[in-house]
Amino acid sequence: MREGIYSHFDAGVLSTQVQRLGPKTILDLGPREGRTTSVIVDALIQSGVEDINYYLFEKDTPYLESIREYCLAQSTDNITFHFNENIIDYDFSNFPKLDLCFVDGNHDYILAKWYVETLFPLVKEGGLIHVHDIYYGKKGNGWEDVGLEANPNNHPDIISHDIHMKLYPTIYEKYREAGPVSSFEEDVIRDYCISHPELSVHSTCYPPQPTSPSDRVPNCSLYIYNDKYFSFR
Repeated sequence: MREGIYSHFDAGVLSTQVQRLGPKTILDLGPREGRTTSVIVDALIQSGVEDINYYLFEKDTPYLESIREYCLAQSTDNITFHFNENIIDYDFSNFPKLDLCFVDGNHDYILAKWYVETLFPLVKEGGLIHVHDIYYGKKGNGWEDVGLEANPNNHPDIISHDIHMKLYPTIYEKYREAGPVSSFEEDVIRDYCISHPELSVHSTCYPPQPTSPSDRVPNCSLYIYNDKYFSFR
């Protein structure tokens, strides 16, 4: 795994699930410095799966070039990497169905509304969606503990309308909410999963364990399966 701050437990869970699934078509949104990407790539190499198509989308060019350099340096002929910068305006009309959709982009409600509508339907039956950096409380109340009170003072991913407009000029009007920003990624994911009871959802923070004196456990991973539940506790 590439160096950096990333829970070894989370990394182990991700590696195990990738090896179990053996995905051949993968979308990775927001690889950034490549720590989670390196876990996925290592797991793919260990699994021995062949003819893999791995699509990476990273909006920041320096990070995109870094992750390109890392991926192409891996000693495997079984993975074909596809590198892209702008996922919002990408044409997904003829995109292949996904075995694994890994989401770690901007953690705000506009991007979340876009990806649950655009990317989640691409995941095939039996596939896996991984949403990284979900805030999870420690009270053990299920969905009631996912996310925090929508307040810029206690949630890091509440950003203004002006910034949203700059980040997402082509989808801003479609997904923005009226009035002050009060939603975040967890709200969108929670609503989506509750409205799709056929999904099985599990978090690496369940049962949540406190990692600080606060009442939240940040940087959890949410796994969404669309066929059956796989335990990794």
